Amino acid sequence: MGSQRSHPLGIPFNIPPDRPTEIYVTHGGDPPVSPATETITFATADPYAVEASLFAAAILDGTPTPVPPQDAVANLRVIERLFHSGDTNGAGAEADATIGGEGT
Repeated sequence: MGSQRSHPLGIPFNIPPDRPTEIYVTHGGDPPVSPATETITFATADPYAVEASLFAAAILDGTPTPVPPQDAVANLRVIERLFHSGDTNGAGAEADATIGGEGT
């Protein structure tokens, strides 16, 4: 969020299913002086069980998926570009619009 705000997560990956998820929203003055931090807490849940339940509902009941399939394709393109950038030491990654088989 630039120099004005940040949103770190307490545990960003593989949050234990018996602990709540916390996001810390920090913002302050100009330049950030004595920033205020707000903690947003989400209820305890097993993220894998929630994902499986929503996926099953999409297949069995026809409900929409919480994340559209196009997001998965876009994420894959980003990952492929990161690998390409690493292979070329960052040269030309921005200009190569054909990675993943499609232009952007």
